[in-house]
Amino acid sequence: MVIRWKLKQMHDVGFAWLFVLLAITSYARAQSEAELVAGAKKETKVVFWSSMRIEDSRALAAGFEARYPFVKVDIFRAGGEQIVNRALAEHMAGKTTYDVINAFALKVV
Repeated sequence: MVIRWKLKQMHDVGFAWLFVLLAITSYARAQSEAELVAGAKKETKVVFWSSMRIEDSRALAAGFEARYPFVKVDIFRAGGEQIVNRALAEHMAGKTTYDVINAFALKVV
């Protein structure tokens, strides 16, 4: 019985995160690329948290910077679970320092 309750709880949390991701995605799509580029020029940097290999993160950042030379990519590398926990803590505190997150943390789901 406890296992079923735990699975249902995990299932409910999963749907809540899916809803949040869909809401964020639809907001990002509502902006045109020109609006996004104009905003990026004002920011001048993007903070990228990633759990992938640092060499891969650097290659991705170099490609992005080549396409958008007015934006500098700052990379923060950590394990997926650490990134997710830190992102949640920052969100709960009301002060996020990241712009893009790429993390795989199976235990969180």
